[in-house]
Formats: sequence, structure tokens, C-alpha cells
Amino acid sequence: MNKAISAALLVLTLTIQLHAQAEFSPQAMLKPKITGPYTIPPNVDARAAYDTLGARAGFNMVYVPAFKEDTPIVLRIEAPTFFEAMNRLSEQTKTFWFPWDSKTIVLAPDTLQYHRDLEPQTLRTFYLGKDVPRDVLSSTVNALRARLQMRSVFQQEGANAIVVWDTAANVAAAERIIAEVEGQRLPLPTTTATAFPINNTLFLLISENGKVRRVVPSTQSHLENTLTGAVSVDIHSSARPIYEDLAARAGLNVIFDSQMRERPATRFHVESLDFINALDLLALQTGTFWQPMNDSTIYVMDDNQQNRRDRDRFIAKVIFLPETATTNDLNGTLNLMRTSLGFRGIFQDSRQKAIVIKDTPLRVFLAEKVVEDLHKQLGKSKSVLLTTESSIYAENGWILGNAAAARPKLEVKLRNETTVRLNKNTKAAFETLAELAGLQVTFDPRFVDSDAISFAATNVDILDALDLLAWQTRQFWQVVDQHTIRVVPDSQAARRELELTVQKTIVPADPTAAAGLLNILRTVFALRAVQTDEKNNIIIRDNPDNVAIAEKLVEILGKGAVQ
Repeated sequence: MNKAISAALLVLTLTIQLHAQAEFSPQAMLKPKITGPYTIPPNVDARAAYDTLGARAGFNMVYVPAFKEDTPIVLRIEAPTFFEAMNRLSEQTKTFWFPWDSKTIVLAPDTLQYHRDLEPQTLRTFYLGKDVPRDVLSSTVNALRARLQMRSVFQQEGANAIVVWDTAANVAAAERIIAEVEGQRLPLPTTTATAFPINNTLFLLISENGKVRRVVPSTQSHLENTLTGAVSVDIHSSARPIYEDLAARAGLNVIFDSQMRERPATRFHVESLDFINALDLLALQTGTFWQPMNDSTIYVMDDNQQNRRDRDRFIAKVIFLPETATTNDLNGTLNLMRTSLGFRGIFQDSRQKAIVIKDTPLRVFLAEKVVEDLHKQLGKSKSVLLTTESSIYAENGWILGNAAAARPKLEVKLRNETTVRLNKNTKAAFETLAELAGLQVTFDPRFVDSDAISFAATNVDILDALDLLAWQTRQFWQVVDQHTIRVVPDSQAARRELELTVQKTIVPADPTAAAGLLNILRTVFALRAVQTDEKNNIIIRDNPDNVAIAEKLVEILGKGAVQ
């Protein structure tokens, strides 16, 4: 066995460059319109050099905020191909680059942090023969770890499969090692591959039928066919005017977070992109992120850990393994997802052979694909959504937005959609919207007014406008009575004190399920006021939205155990 592995590695060493061109490699994804040659003269800055290469090859070039545009190019570069020119230039400028799609390249400082934050790593599952012994499976995995320094390699014994998550070159190398050790021909039986960065899932690529595409989050699906291939931008500006220009082209409102920093103007130049792609690349270049608030409005804020935690959209699902899956299959899948892929808001229900997950839409998509890939030989997996994708559900469990729940409780005079354009301080802005709605507004004693803010929304329901203004100014609002609303600073303490709560007793169909359900509600959903009584009923006191999630979870998983 050791000799076979050594032989495979020797062959690999001699042929790694040939097999490194996996589907997510630059050579596979990018097709320059001019083969070569490519020349960069000395004494130009880095931005001009890369823009020159991109223009000649026909690619968009997008730069993260930390990219040093004025880095001088000291040495003349002459290369026969685009890829060689890019590699030589990146060596001089200490930059790393990767293909975002078939039209676009992203450039960032060549640091470990940026590699971990942005560089796509390929995830692929390789299926070995049914008769491959377990010790051979283990020794193959050990060989990959030892010789390729792979950390994210995992064996799934139930499927006789090896899951690898690494660079495109290393995944191609791993496939060759596995084939040599197992005596199989290339290519190995495998899944469709995905690719995403180590530290988070800002984006997710998937390869299907020889083509690579970016996965659109389910919460953005209504925008997927907007301005398809029709967005071309060449603007030297700060982020806000460019977002406003893109939103206007799509017929959308755009709201900016009141705490969003103004950044120096920079050139944003892309050609022939879809609307979502253009927004994502603008966000990447300006250090911001965006999300849809509703069908007609997007919201933009600084991209930092606090905003991601408090304001990124999360969804929750129950993912059922195929009925023939075993507890070992479930444990192995959860182990892979936690240790190799870094999932946190995830829990198993052994009784129902199910996984409960709360995460961003892209991470949930990835979890569903992992389950499907690992167990497709056993049958089809299925998923049930616990949250509503029309609600803004945050990681901390807050439902951000009150209009839908408040509408039947208020006597609103303005029933038609309206257009609002304000440049006022926060207090005056809320007073103006309340007056348009025919409502009174009061302010919590903790409320602190701000300087003038710009707020603009076209063809918007007046209560939705209140939600948008609350989001922009970091407030939340409540119904006091049918004629009055209250505005409160949006903090955890204020929500716990003032947010409407309801108490409900939920009865599982199978009382023995209560302990596991209680654990899921406390760990995945971080619910504190939840317990069981002597009859194994679940008693919960929380906001109506979290109570509704608990009811749906109990309905789905509170049945008799799967045999």
C-alpha cells in the first residue's frame, strides 16, 4: 500500500501542473480574447498595469479597498500569455488574484488574511468503489493529509467517499492520488464541485455541466434576472452615487445605513454584468455589503463583523437525510460540517435523522448540497423552511421590520403607495412619515436624535417606509394604539424590555421528543424563556415570530422516531 501511494505521489509531482486546471482555476474559467503577447512598461502604477491587462484580455478588474493602486511597477513585463503576465505582475505588486466569474477578476493584497477571506477553495466528494475496505479508505485520507498538507479532507464511510476542500490545484492532485491508490481511471465518480472562501461564504461558485456559475442566495432570487448582462459602469466616485446609479437602472430604492462611512472616491469599471453581480462587486471594492429589504428596496451598510451578525439575513431549515440513513451517517455528516466546513448554528435530531440549521442562505444551500452529495446513494434528502424569506431574520433571532405585523393594528390614512424624499434629522424624519400616515409618534426616553440624514423611497407603502427609516437610523418602532407608534433605539436591552412577547404551550405529538426539541431551541435559536413541563409539553415565551418558529419545529420534529 505505501509503495502504491509513493508511486502515485511521484507521478503527481511530475504532472501536477497538467492536472491543476480544475473547473475553478483561472485557466478554466477565463478565456482571454487575445492570446498574447502582453506587455507592461516600467514606471506605471499597479492599478494602471492591471487595468491595461484586463482591457487587452477583455476582463473586468475589481480591487478590494486595501489594494495599493499606486504601487510602482519597476520592471518591464513581457509575457506570451495573459496568465503569465498576471502572475509576473502579482509578484511585483505582492497581490493575489482569482476569477470571480468568466468576465471578472478580483485583486487583493497577498496576505494570509485576504487569502482566507476571499480565495475560493474547491469542495468535492469522490466516490470509491463499494468493495473498498475501510482501512484503504483511511490510509488514502492519511496520505492526502500527509503529502499534500490537506487539513480539510474527510472520509464518509457510509458512502465510501472522500470529501476534499482545498485549492483547485490540490483537489485535482488529490483526485489523481485517489485514482492511483484505488486503481481507478480518471476522472473518478464525483459530485458537482463548489468553491467558496475559508473564512465565510461571501460568494459560492458551483460547476454544472462544464460551466461555472455563482449561486444566488434565495433571499435575492427575485433580482436574479434583473438587467441580465446589461450593466456597464465606469464611474470615479465614492460608493453611494454608484449604488444609487445601479439601483435607479433596476427601478429600485436604495437605503444607506446611517453609520456607513464615507470612503475616498475610486474608479469602478465593469462591463456586461448582471445586476446582482455588479452590486456584489461594488460591495467588494468599497468594503460594504447589501441585501434586499423587500421587492423594491436594497439596503447598504459597512461590511464588518458586527453588521454581519446583527443585520445579515439568516434563514432556518430542517434537512432530512434519506430514510435509510443510519445514526452513524448523521453523526459523520454533522462532524464534517462542523469540523471541516465550520458550521456553527447547526444541530442534529437523531430521532428523525435530521439536521437543523440557522445560517445565511448561501451557507444553508451549501449544507443541503453536502447532505445530498454524501447520501445520494441512499435516496433523496429533503428540506423544510422554518423561517419566512420575506422577513428579515437576523442571527440574533430578531425579526427586523414591523410593518406586516403592525398594519392590521393601525388606522392608517394614507393607503396608496407614495414617494418620500427627506433630508432631516432622525426625529423630524419619523414625525414627517407619521404625519403622512395620519399617526402620532412618541419617542422612547433613550432616543438620541441625529444630524440630518438623506432618505429617499419611491412607490413605497408608508408603513414600509417607517421600517426602512428605522433600519437606516438603527431604531425600531412599535404600535402603542391604533393611532400612535413609539420609536425606540434598536438594542438588545430595549427589545427585551419593550418587544411584544407571547406565551404558548406547544404539545409534541411524541412526548419523548421534547428534550431534544428543547435543546435545539436553546442552542440553534438561542431562545432563553423556553422549558418543558411534567407532561413534556414545551412552554415558550418570546416574540410572536420566534414562537411561530418553535411551533413549526415541534410540528416537524415532534413526531414519532424514524425506524
